[in-house]
Amino acid sequence: MGKGAGRDEIDTVFWLYNRSGDASLLQLADLLYAQAYPWREIFTENRFLDFPNDFHPKHAVNVAQALKAPVVYWQRSGLPADRESYRAALNHLTADHGTSFGINTGTEFVSGDPPLTALSFVPSPRTC
Repeated sequence: MGKGAGRDEIDTVFWLYNRSGDASLLQLADLLYAQAYPWREIFTENRFLDFPNDFHPKHAVNVAQALKAPVVYWQRSGLPADRESYRAALNHLTADHGTSFGINTGTEFVSGDPPLTALSFVPSPRTC
């Protein structure tokens, strides 16, 4: 879970840094960024499904929580790619996993764009 959600802590680290000025917190933010999934690349290169033995990068909840990670880290990196990854992620999610009403789909894993079948219209409950 840490690798999937590790970057969630960066905003908290930045919050504390902005109040304390403790430079070691910036090193902690860098470490958290380095140890987590490469969300910027996953988002910009549409690599959600490129981790066959690991469900976190395609787990709908992790994806939703990770959307902010590169943008938050942009405050430290200053890289346009970090800031722009949010829009790229939304574009990929909408194109490949989107619905007509503007949200991406997924109960547990992001759901692609399968051919329509009778079962496509039957809602499935979330089981956890």
